[in-house]
Amino acid sequence: MKKFPSFYWLLLALSPFSAAADQEPNVNLNNTSDRSYSLIIGLIAIEATSEFKEGEQAENLAPIINWHWKNWFLTEYRFGSYLAGNDSLYLSSSIGAASFGSSSRGNSPALDDMKKLEDPLTFGIALDMNGLWGAIELSIEQDINQGHNGNIISLAYQYDWQLADWELEPFINFLYLSDSLVNEYYGVSDTEISENRPAFKTQSAQVMEAGLSITYSPIHSHLLVFSLGHQQLSNNITDSPIVDQSTTKSLGVGYLYEF
Repeated sequence: MKKFPSFYWLLLALSPFSAAADQEPNVNLNNTSDRSYSLIIGLIAIEATSEFKEGEQAENLAPIINWHWKNWFLTEYRFGSYLAGNDSLYLSSSIGAASFGSSSRGNSPALDDMKKLEDPLTFGIALDMNGLWGAIELSIEQDINQGHNGNIISLAYQYDWQLADWELEPFINFLYLSDSLVNEYYGVSDTEISENRPAFKTQSAQVMEAGLSITYSPIHSHLLVFSLGHQQLSNNITDSPIVDQSTTKSLGVGYLYEF
């Protein structure tokens, strides 16, 4: 399961385990067969609310690239490799877009004078387990470009229902965010204080994400994807003076083509 930063976390609902296109990794490290290659491309239109004070509702059109070759992958803005395991239990590492963090602060005009943030990049390790009961992923990500050295630990579960040409995939994801990461996005330093913005520093926080992805494939290789997402933020985030929403909601509609 590879995830997105900021409003892109909605894409988690589309294919958190790359299941929207029924792609299962081949983690046989000696595999040289042609069947170890796959490519899926597409676009998704996203609409998502922001937790930030006076944050704008995001409306974006995002490209989707899901590529696998032997034990390498480029999927959902992360590049990595399957290190060990089999189709039901495998370990992977990757580098790319973080699974949490909005560098734009919702494009809020009220926060435009605060320190500018870099788009978050992380290095991560993930352990995935798949079976008839569904799929579970435990992952750890470490900041590599913003300088705060924060980390994200996530535990996600997804189940997949197949109904003729339809596929339903509900999921739930729990995130632990280290204190340095939370303060990077939601803290207020002494140089950022204003009349309505007191200094703010907090501890680690938790986030719960849940959603549903619906995939319809009326023609071979063509996939239409619809998704709903919900995000719940803990008090250590919502207590920040630059946050005025404890939840965010998202909607996505996408098209994918599998080669």
